[in-house]
Amino acid sequence: MEKTATPLLLSVPEVAAQLRVSHARVKEWARRAEDPLPNVLVGWKHKIIAAEIGPWLVRENERRRLAALR
Repeated sequence: MEKTATPLLLSVPEVAAQLRVSHARVKEWARRAEDPLPNVLVGWKHKIIAAEIGPWLVRENERRRLAALR
């Protein structure tokens, strides 16, 4: 039987420190309806999927760039 790898989950404070933004900003990104920062709820806390941060940042930067052109 194959064992499935568990994704590394980071806390909101860990991601905030890594991205140099506030905890509130990370929570805002995780809760938004359109393209949220990939996360799962563990109990009542958001845990961010570490492997998805980079790809999400690329999409977020492109979204911001396009919004600035409008």
